[in-house]
Amino acid sequence: MSAFMLYGVIKFFRYPKPALEKEKAAARENHSPNLQPGKLDPSSYVIMEKDPVFYREPFAGNAPVINGIRLKRYDSSGFTIFGIGNTAIPLPNPDLQRGITFSIGHPFGCKDHKISLFLKNMKLYVAADFKDLGKEETMGAMEFNHWKLYKANLIDFSSDDFGFEIKDKQGKIAFSICCGYGNVVYLAGYFINQRSVMVLQNNYLNNKAQLGCFGKSDSGWRQRAEGEVGLIKSLFGPDRPY
Repeated sequence: MSAFMLYGVIKFFRYPKPALEKEKAAARENHSPNLQPGKLDPSSYVIMEKDPVFYREPFAGNAPVINGIRLKRYDSSGFTIFGIGNTAIPLPNPDLQRGITFSIGHPFGCKDHKISLFLKNMKLYVAADFKDLGKEETMGAMEFNHWKLYKANLIDFSSDDFGFEIKDKQGKIAFSICCGYGNVVYLAGYFINQRSVMVLQNNYLNNKAQLGCFGKSDSGWRQRAEGEVGLIKSLFGPDRPY
């Protein structure tokens, strides 16, 4: 399965072509050799209309603290490279500092699997909802540095300075993000909406990080999705990418 790109809508501005080519060249030098340099698609994301809310006490009941993912290198006017499947995508730091929402897309039907990112004090924060693949029950809802919802009976959470991951109670990786090889931010996990399931693998070392799409109208979609979700590796296992 080949690598795929992000899809969505951008409303504000386009970066000049020389800047994009410079970032693509930097991606070739800095990211894991298993990632292919991509390009910044000017239709790949939207800037959030409202500033994210950060709380001093990021707790929701007995939920763990969310400290954000520290970038190893940072240029306030530059780009951060994101590993999506097998592709390295540069996203502008000025926009990440304003907050962006993008859809992880697939050319064969999966769309509208959204995640939001916010860059503050050299740390990345995430806003997204997470559902269990088995019953499609909401396990948690993360809102940057705090949880809007955290169901300890459905979800486990692990983190350190450079990565965090969420596991469902079956031990499957529901979501992970880390700052790994070459300052690349890697995303993995599964994303569920009413029509489809998107699976982002992260088998970086073996050049098999893939993006899969499973339409719920197809027979056997859940079993096939569970098979690919089972290939997502823990950030805190032997194949730790940072």
